[in-house]
Amino acid sequence: MAKQKINGRASGVAPHLDSGIVLAQAQQVSATATVLSRIAEEVAEGADQQVRALDRATTGLKEMTGSLKDTAAQADSVAASTQELVSSINEMAASIEQVTVNTSSLADSITRNSASIQQNASSVQHVTGTSEEMSTAAQQVTASITSMAGFIKSVAAIRRR
Repeated sequence: MAKQKINGRASGVAPHLDSGIVLAQAQQVSATATVLSRIAEEVAEGADQQVRALDRATTGLKEMTGSLKDTAAQADSVAASTQELVSSINEMAASIEQVTVNTSSLADSITRNSASIQQNASSVQHVTGTSEEMSTAAQQVTASITSMAGFIKSVAAIRRR
């Protein structure tokens, strides 16, 4: 007669392993890995879309920056032309003196607007730089997610064997 241990098994008898339970758990792990792989692919696709959107936004900002620079250059040209006009008006008769004062005021406003436009252009350039940094970061995240998806696929493939 076999002697029983404290755990209830007879001495020298191996525990019974239910292969059905092990197989079910292995299938569940495999199914979970497949779902995770699909989710990782969807996340990678979303990240790719975000990178493309950021690229489009960056391109738009670059175009806007160029346009603002052109506008600032035109405003400088207008300010210079206005100064020449003020000089010509000062040489005219005293009856035109009031027109000269008004033109000078206009020149000051244009100069202030020019400075404001230049500040806006600088701000847009800063936003462009930040967008480019965000685009780079998004590409790095996409690469990491793609790598993770590949790893999960390989784990799933190993589990299927």
